[in-house]
Amino acid sequence: MIYFMRSHTDGTVKIGRTEKVRNRYQQIKYKQRAILKPRYWAGSGPTNCDVCKRALRTVFTDGRIYSGHWAFTCDPCASTHGVTLGLGRGQRYEKQEDGRWMKVGG
Repeated sequence: MIYFMRSHTDGTVKIGRTEKVRNRYQQIKYKQRAILKPRYWAGSGPTNCDVCKRALRTVFTDGRIYSGHWAFTCDPCASTHGVTLGLGRGQRYEKQEDGRWMKVGG
């Protein structure tokens, strides 16, 4: 577990885990798992982002957005609309050279 310390103006010290470091650690962990035991999207994969309608060329996220609906999203829309990765929340896929979509997160 990675911790950080932040001192407040009143002299107290707060210890906690940074969200950014945790997310980066999860990305590395997911990629390592994907390399050891790859999982692929069953069909041909989505063509456009359900939110902004841009073409999905290299990466997409299949996850729940703030409104509660599930959507295929590009990276900017996934971060803007609150898609988180994990069981029952969302999965991230990257397009491979052979044209298949490999799961790399979630």
